[in-house]
Amino acid sequence: MIAISTMGKEAHSLVDNRFGRSEYFVFFNPDNENFTGQENPFSTESSGAGVRTAQFLAEKNIDILLTGNVGPKAMQVLNSASIKVCTGAGGTAKEAVEAFQAGILKPVDFPSVEANFGRGKFRKGRGF
Repeated sequence: MIAISTMGKEAHSLVDNRFGRSEYFVFFNPDNENFTGQENPFSTESSGAGVRTAQFLAEKNIDILLTGNVGPKAMQVLNSASIKVCTGAGGTAKEAVEAFQAGILKPVDFPSVEANFGRGKFRKGRGF
């Protein structure tokens, strides 16, 4: 199962640049090629959103995560759960899956941002 951090619940939803504070996840099942969406229950946590979101995905038996960025604490949890992490995803959830399947997005073993990235200037509503 593939999880994509997104701004909506549909295959055409845009990938969220944040992992732990992404509002939603779209899940792609490669066996039947179905997309399903779910709200991230930890997106508004005052602290620890990345770690709790990583644990949430581990409990859902996710194999691969496609996201814009992931911080060091979340990456540690994802690595220990054997979830392959691909950062730098963009476009829609469907486009991110296609990029992964085409070998454009590749798994990494290191975080792409510093701790607390999702709470900083890139937070929703604050712009880039």
